[in-house]
Amino acid sequence: MRRVLLLLVSSGLVFSGLSLASAVTPKAGAACKKLGAVAIAGGKEFKCIQQGKKRIWSKGVTIKASPKVTATPTSSPVATPSVAGSPSASASPTPVQSPTVTTSVAASPTPTPTPTPTPTPTPTPTVSGYTRAEVSQRNTATNCWTIINESIYDLTSWINSHPGGSGAIRSLCGSDGTSSFRGVHGNASNPMQELNSRYVGKLKS
Repeated sequence: MRRVLLLLVSSGLVFSGLSLASAVTPKAGAACKKLGAVAIAGGKEFKCIQQGKKRIWSKGVTIKASPKVTATPTSSPVATPSVAGSPSASASPTPVQSPTVTTSVAASPTPTPTPTPTPTPTPTPTVSGYTRAEVSQRNTATNCWTIINESIYDLTSWINSHPGGSGAIRSLCGSDGTSSFRGVHGNASNPMQELNSRYVGKLKS
């Protein structure tokens, strides 16, 4: 019981201190007496704080006004007396139509066919023929044709590359070099391969 009385007295002292502090019109920086006391004035809340050796009022914090709640009267439902009569047919429930969900399917892009490259036909070498008179006109180092085994070969680019010297090739320009070729190379395969790469055409009779 004593504890309850002490709590009541303490609470009364605290409330009285607050009410006294609230009664005083505070001013920021002015001296106050009780540390921690709170006072409200001009829409601001001031608090007694310790600054150095003095107790002064703080600058004050603006108090936000809480919105007023207006009570809306609730009307009490009025009971409607039921009239006894002939039983009415029960109403059939109206079916609720479910929303139709349309699923749109994005059309996949049609792949563009990659054009197949048309193979370039390998040109078929045209076997052309030349007369001995035409071959005899090509008898210089810049235009050197010769006849070997009834076939005509252009040896112009081979003159300076011939391992046996350019003179051996130049002696064949514009003439039939079959005997000279056979006398030096016989049936060796390498010279024949070199000749085949320089083939021009067949000799016309």
